[in-house]
Formats: sequence, C-alpha cells, structure tokens
Amino acid sequence: MLDPSMVNLERISFVSIVGAGPGDPELLTLKAVNRLQKADVVLIDALVHPGVLTHCRPAVQVIEVGKRGDKSSSTPQEKIHQLMLKYVRQGRYVVRLKGGNPSVFARGLEEALFLKAHDIHFEVIPGISSALIGASAAGLFPSVRHVAYGMTILTGHSAKIDHVALEQEWVRHAQTNSTLIFLMPMKNLGRITHILMKHGRRADTPAAVIRNATRNDETILVSTLNRIEFEARRHQIKSPALLMIGDVIAESAELRTTIDTFSKKTTEQPREQYV
Repeated sequence: MLDPSMVNLERISFVSIVGAGPGDPELLTLKAVNRLQKADVVLIDALVHPGVLTHCRPAVQVIEVGKRGDKSSSTPQEKIHQLMLKYVRQGRYVVRLKGGNPSVFARGLEEALFLKAHDIHFEVIPGISSALIGASAAGLFPSVRHVAYGMTILTGHSAKIDHVALEQEWVRHAQTNSTLIFLMPMKNLGRITHILMKHGRRADTPAAVIRNATRNDETILVSTLNRIEFEARRHQIKSPALLMIGDVIAESAELRTTIDTFSKKTTEQPREQYV
C-alpha cells in the first residue's frame, strides 16, 4: 500500500477503502471525513447512513453498490471491483465506503487484494464496527467484571461458507461464559439459538437483538435465548441487526433504561424498546 500522507490524493489514481462506522454519522472517524472531502467518486454500501455524504464535495459522483438479502437488489462483488478499476484508471480518486469496519465480515480483504493484483495504490481506513459498540450504545455492555471474561464476534450468515462448518463454529462457543455477538443473524436466528441450547447454553441466558444500532430508528429487543426468535418475529424485527447473548445483559438492565430515557429526549425519533 502507498502511504497516502506522501501523495496528493486529488492528483493520483488512488482508492481508499473506508469504514463508515455503525450507523450514526457522528461516529465517522476524522480520517474518513478527510477522504470524503477529497473524493471524486464514492462507491457506497447500502447500510451506510446517507448523512456521511454531507462531507463530500458538490461535484462528487456517488454510486450505490449495496448488498441485500434479495439478490436481485444486490451489487455483485465483481461489479464493485470493476467499478473501482474503471474510475481509478480514469485518474479519479475513489473512496470505497463500507458500513462498519472494512475488515469485519465486510469483504474488505477481497477488494484490497483485487486492487493489489491490478497495481492500484490503495489504503484501508478502519471504521467503528457495530460488533464492538452497537450493543454498548444501546446500554448493553459486552464485558462486565466477574460476569464475562471475554467477547466473541461471530457471523450468523455467510453466502459461500459451508453451512456445516458455520454451525460447527457456533457449537464451539455454546458452552462458554463469554458474551457472544453475532453479525447478520436474522436469517438464521432460530438455528443459532437452537444449536447453542442443544450444545449447552442455558435456555434462560439473556439475549438481545439490536436493529439499526446507533441510529435514530434503533430498535432494542431484550429476551432470553429460548424466546428471542419468537419475540423478534412477533415484533417484526428484520435486518440489519446484531444478536447479543450473555449474562451481561441482565447486569446492564438499569443502565440501559437510563440511556433509553436520555435518548428519547435528544433524538428526533425515539428508539423502540421491547423487553
């Protein structure tokens, strides 16, 4: 990778793979803002809050390249690669803007390797992952002294991985006391909870689903491992969401209520909360 501090980004064929954070546009990093201010072209994921684009120049070209569960509305990864290549070869400065952190279940490595293979200078700018702050922003702290001694981040869905291997990974973490955080869990929520209980996790272990973490339209559902799927369906909670499982949720109950009360006073749209 070329050191971007040594070049004028507006005068070189260059790609910045930038993490846009978990959703709230105020959680964008200063370095990400700097790159957006200089971009000629922004290739933006579907989950990125449109508010981050206020940092761009008026003449910027914004191209939506998001992925959704519905394949008909998703941009193939190969097309994203070709768009980066197309615009950078035109001598334009490209920002590939990805939700969360480009290195956390985001295919950032594939894009970086593609650019390297085509001798394109690039950099990777990390963003704040919802896996790390999505729960805590909702008042659910993933680690609490004497309750959880670790935190594991897992994927609840993958398009290409062997499903048996994916479920075996869930089994490996069924008996731990560590907090489990699943990204992209909604499609397999019932399967995840079933496997964890089958292999040793208590049915009454606290569980929470957080949709649109850190955004004004955030929804928080708190239940137990054996009921979280039912409650999620009952309240029609869909992706994008994360799943948190662990006794730390019970420890955070009083604080979560306080944070929720505060948010209702300071956000344009109150957060929905179900317990």
